[in-house]
Amino acid sequence: MHKLISRFLQFRSDDSVYLYQMGKVGSTSIERTIPNAIHFHTLFRNPPCPPWFKSKRSGVHYVNGLMKDFLKYLTIVFRKEIKIITLVRNPLDRNVSMYFQDLPYWYVEYDKAYRVPRDADGMILHEVFEKVFPHLYAIEWFDKEIRRLTGIDIYKYKYDREKGFVKIECGKYKILILEMTLVEQNFDVVQDFYGKKISFVTGNESSGKWYGNLYREFRAFEYPPKLRSEIESSKFYRHFYG
Repeated sequence: MHKLISRFLQFRSDDSVYLYQMGKVGSTSIERTIPNAIHFHTLFRNPPCPPWFKSKRSGVHYVNGLMKDFLKYLTIVFRKEIKIITLVRNPLDRNVSMYFQDLPYWYVEYDKAYRVPRDADGMILHEVFEKVFPHLYAIEWFDKEIRRLTGIDIYKYKYDREKGFVKIECGKYKILILEMTLVEQNFDVVQDFYGKKISFVTGNESSGKWYGNLYREFRAFEYPPKLRSEIESSKFYRHFYG
């Protein structure tokens, strides 16, 4: 209960900035840089890794989770001013990084649906990626999360690809969208948006994690062509990456 109350007060605080983003978009540096940044991926039961989410929300935890989500949502919408920082990343790169972040969950999910052969080699990881990973999650995220919360269609606001950011103000909502690879370059923009002096802190890299070597090898293979085409023709990709 103490933890829940503390979290409620943090969400309610006027000094808090919401780091509301789709996952694996380099948010660690922003979270470490802004003292009052509150990091989360979804307000509407739309997690980046559903198998992980289900494992944490079973039984009594399901009801507790619903209560926490509802309280979090109410706390946000009743604030007088809401600052949101979110980030974008080329979804092809983001998806591979997200896949490896939760690789054990996707592997088990594949095994439930298709059964992993006893003689499977390293190529099984590509099949798992193609068949069970939610490839369209990133390109749908703004409509399912930001637009649903705020009513704002971010695609109506011009995004400068060269500068790598756009600031949106609509009613009580202030939103800063940053391109992941240009966050450090736009540190002054982040500081101005936050409204206080801060010191930039770098984040972490997938290549330095336990799956680093496997991750690098996996990236050398071509993204499934049909899925690549669907992603690159999406309004998300056209808006941010052309």
